[in-house]
Amino acid sequence: MPVCKRCGENSTLKAGVINGRQRYQCRDCGYFFRLGDKRKSSQSDAKQVMCILLYSLTSCSYRVVSSLVEYDPAFVYQCVKKFEEQLPKFKQYMNVKALTFEDLKPFISLNREASEILKTLITKHAGVFPEGVAVKILLHLDQIS
Repeated sequence: MPVCKRCGENSTLKAGVINGRQRYQCRDCGYFFRLGDKRKSSQSDAKQVMCILLYSLTSCSYRVVSSLVEYDPAFVYQCVKKFEEQLPKFKQYMNVKALTFEDLKPFISLNREASEILKTLITKHAGVFPEGVAVKILLHLDQIS
């Protein structure tokens, strides 16, 4: 029997056939999987990266990002959360001070610079996206900044 893709255990059982391919279920974690599942592509990886960049560098919601990238909002949420889990944990310090507007000015200009970097990244790799998506993203970024 094959090894589970989620937990790595060898305790799997057959769970039917879907589209002519054998489906398996793990007895330990209950995960269903198929061998040779090829649903991932380089285009979906690029869209995941764009979801993370758009969500983190702009003040867009999951729904706005999903409309720009033409994916489901749940997919955008999963991409961002999976990326967030990979980040190092934030250390909270006890000495917190109040910031003035003058202290925040460098961060505001940094957000505009990040927006410009994102625009150049999108224009360089516009062929990865379906027709018109890169243009929609660029127009949205122009509205924000």
